[in-house]
Amino acid sequence: DLQNLASKHSQLHLVEMDTTDEAGIKSALDTVNSIVSNKGLDVLVNNAGILDKSNVYNVTSKLMERSFRVNAVGPLMIVQTFLPLLEKAKSGPINSVVVNISSINGSLTSTGAIPDRYPYKCSKAALNMITRLLGKDLEDKQIATVAIHPGWMATDMGGSNAPTCPAEAAASILDFIRNITMDKSGKFYDIHSNILPW
Repeated sequence: DLQNLASKHSQLHLVEMDTTDEAGIKSALDTVNSIVSNKGLDVLVNNAGILDKSNVYNVTSKLMERSFRVNAVGPLMIVQTFLPLLEKAKSGPINSVVVNISSINGSLTSTGAIPDRYPYKCSKAALNMITRLLGKDLEDKQIATVAIHPGWMATDMGGSNAPTCPAEAAASILDFIRNITMDKSGKFYDIHSNILPW
């Protein structure tokens, strides 16, 4: 699908990146830098994620570490690496936006009725904390950072019974990004711009 879109839209560039490999992240930065040049990067969306449903009886340290690496550590390292490009951008009243795709499963207040998913829930809670910290640390650079719960979507992860299609969620997230202001930074939202509890 992406290859097809790229063939129709010359401004769409496909950049390969292993989000768990710091050398791969740096290589992706070099590629993106050669594309955007001095314009910088307006928006960075950390969308990679894995869903591990392990429970207290079968979870392992390796499963926990893998989920933390993909769902929390990777996004932080990507923001750190791409920070020079985010600082260059001037996209309106703010310089740029970092969107971390999180989940209500990472909320400490709303743990939900599903008792398992230890690696997924804990790593998404960590991503939410990363978002809060970035919101504070990047405030003076006018880089807004938010966590967004996209909802239950009909994807490989969400399954075919999910009520929301990815295109609908993506459109809502784009609308949110277009209207973001610095006072919204460091917070957790759903795709309808409602604040969610940490």
